[in-house]
Amino acid sequence: MSVFDALLAEVWSAAREDDSTLLADFAAPSSDAARAARALRLPQLPRTRRALREHAEAFTATGQDQDEPAGAEDTGLKSSLRTKRAIARAQDAAAASRDLDAILALSEAIRFARSGELEEAMALGGRGHALLRLQQTEAGLQDLRRARELLEPLLKVSDESKTVHLASDLWSSYLRTLLDIASCLEARRALAEAETVLREAMAAVRDVAERLDAKDKAQAVGIIMQRLKEIGGPQTEETPRPSRPPLSSSGLDALPRLLAGPHPTLTSASAALEERVDAKRGRHLVAAQNIPAGSAIIVERPYAWSLALEEMATHCLHCCSPVLAPLPCPLCSNVAFCGEDCRRAALSSYHRLECPLLRQLVAPQGQGGGGDLTPMALLAFRIVARAARLGEVTGGPRLPQEFVDLYRRDEDAGKKKRRRNKGGHLDGYGPVFAQVTHSEARTPADLLKRAVTSAYLTCCLEAVLPDGVLPEDEAQLLTAAFLRHLQSCSCNAYQVSEHRCGGAGGVRASRGVELGGACYPTVSLVNHACHPNVARHSHGSVCVVRAVRLIPEGSEVLDNYGPHFLELETEERRAALSKQYMFHCDCDACRYGWPTLEGLDRLPQVDPKAKANSKQQNLLQELSGRLQRGVQGLLEGRPGEALQAALKYSGSLQQLQQKGRPPSAEQVRAEQVAALCWSLAGNRVDF
Repeated sequence: MSVFDALLAEVWSAAREDDSTLLADFAAPSSDAARAARALRLPQLPRTRRALREHAEAFTATGQDQDEPAGAEDTGLKSSLRTKRAIARAQDAAAASRDLDAILALSEAIRFARSGELEEAMALGGRGHALLRLQQTEAGLQDLRRARELLEPLLKVSDESKTVHLASDLWSSYLRTLLDIASCLEARRALAEAETVLREAMAAVRDVAERLDAKDKAQAVGIIMQRLKEIGGPQTEETPRPSRPPLSSSGLDALPRLLAGPHPTLTSASAALEERVDAKRGRHLVAAQNIPAGSAIIVERPYAWSLALEEMATHCLHCCSPVLAPLPCPLCSNVAFCGEDCRRAALSSYHRLECPLLRQLVAPQGQGGGGDLTPMALLAFRIVARAARLGEVTGGPRLPQEFVDLYRRDEDAGKKKRRRNKGGHLDGYGPVFAQVTHSEARTPADLLKRAVTSAYLTCCLEAVLPDGVLPEDEAQLLTAAFLRHLQSCSCNAYQVSEHRCGGAGGVRASRGVELGGACYPTVSLVNHACHPNVARHSHGSVCVVRAVRLIPEGSEVLDNYGPHFLELETEERRAALSKQYMFHCDCDACRYGWPTLEGLDRLPQVDPKAKANSKQQNLLQELSGRLQRGVQGLLEGRPGEALQAALKYSGSLQQLQQKGRPPSAEQVRAEQVAALCWSLAGNRVDF
């Protein structure tokens, strides 16, 4: 049982024993500050603090010192045994020419290897070799250069103190690494650089000649001389082109431009949008001009984000991109990074706080039982860590005065909290703070669990601080902040997703997968409809919102929060939305009682009094055929034609849709094809 599960079980037991008095302490109309103060007085917390401190101290003490720490498979610690097992699996896969399996196994070995040791260098070199075999030249070259940087100091040390057998292992790894670097450079047509590397390899043979037997020396010299001869010979004009990577990209290098340029005041939004406020819809977005189908109207980086534990080994912790050849965290085995920039950014901010206790801050998906830690816990932790600049401190937190003032003003959620902070204080935290919590509508049990979770997050923070205990006023303020965002994220956070295309089915067998969650202040202004006029998709952690059909000037921009009229009946949708988001849906689909997909007409119904328009019918038939051909191209890896055909066909069908009537099945299909094309241009993995 996890530390959190144990805490919550004890609190629920106490709540049952005291005949609901404890529940009453957390019920509305008490403020978040009062609930936070009450949660910090729970008698179960001292045991939780001790347990978390023991976890953090064990993580820090074990580090690089022990060969095989107990529980390394579950705690996120480095593990020499786990590294060796992964390398052995990779060798078996490579022998069977299963290069992708070898890469995945070696990536696991790199995550578990202790920083700077031989196993890490061997795993990097082996993965670079496998990437080279798959013609992933750039990724392979990066791995091989890192392996070389690690191996050269180890070779010097082995000259002085290591055994001949270890030196032999080092030498063979080093020589193969240099030869593979030369191969990568040859593939890039950087022949002069490749020749330099090969001559460095020849010099290395001379340096260790006394420690090599005659056979090994002759073999190494022969290989290098042959490679030098090939480089010096006639060169062909054609250069090999890299094949499609088995694990694809995020599309972060091809983010769309905003329609009409950026909005002057609304962060990450198009100038074609306008923010409005009214009593019924709250803050919301409308079209300030006609917005054509396909237009990008929001391109927003998250204020904070988190990955599911199961995705942290294969996706960059910092940008959420799928990664074929990730870099490890130097301290833990939980996470991966796409490159040095992302690793440096994470380690200098939020990951330095969460690294020792990450597996206490996020629970594996699929665990049953009401005691599981909510997936929103890590997201709330990161929101507060950024707003309060917790990752920047070395001692106990000294909270920014703006952060303190924000929470000490208007604790009863007055009007100031609902207004957008346009001053840019606290690195854009104002709009995040302003997101609604719906505290007044929550049950006492719900508030109790969230308050306990917020106190637990404060205990986690204390466990990684040098002093171990926060001042009472800071602890209470931070607990109230955690509680605020544990509530607001439940109805304002969005998923980070990707499309996975597997097996012979390719795109036909693709499926959307939720990677984690994120807080997008501007995206959260878009209200719900059971038939939305926009689609969201992820490029790394960036959320891109596009119009799926024409949005006329003055019309509200509408997203879908999950329940869609195509799948669920009206009352079922309204019940689900009321339970999670606490509003009664009155969109067109709910107001007019639209049928689900099975009940839709194939094409829009035409007024029976109107004359048949053969030209119009011929156009629709032509566009339908064009879409069909486009879909076939999409299945074969050519999405461009499908996207354009889908938008054209959908637009023509939209013109025939009567007000209040549901869209036709063909319009729905065209909109879905367009949304799929956009998703495939974002986070995508191919097996």
